[in-house]
Amino acid sequence: MVAKWRTDCGKENQEKLALRVDLNRILFKEFFIIMPHKSRPHCAIPRCPNYAVIGSAYCVEHRRERSRRDPSYRKLYNRKWEKISKLYLLKNPLCAECQRNGRLTPATETHHVKPLSAGGTHAESNLMGLCKSCHSKLHGGITGGDSS
Repeated sequence: MVAKWRTDCGKENQEKLALRVDLNRILFKEFFIIMPHKSRPHCAIPRCPNYAVIGSAYCVEHRRERSRRDPSYRKLYNRKWEKISKLYLLKNPLCAECQRNGRLTPATETHHVKPLSAGGTHAESNLMGLCKSCHSKLHGGITGGDSS
């Protein structure tokens, strides 16, 4: 019906409609051309002054470091690990490092005392609950999202 109305409305109205459509296109284009671009965020590694690569949370240097990780870790950090980690955090809700320093901070991540790459296991005796900042300190600022 709309298309039929446009053809039946007369030449004068068609010209007004075409002008209005052209004006909207121009305004729409100018609006997006004038708007400034979003600045790139800094690298997600603490104290790294570089900007992140587009589509990544890390700069070129740290992105390379993170890609060097052995792909077999995905076999070790699966749903079973997530379940073990959550259960451990329920049993041990406070950060072990903060407790040693006399602070009470909730543990948010589970850490392997002996890394899996060095022959460690998911056994409770090899795990410790840590807050995010303590976990980052133990890993030298580079921690994975898998709560290792």
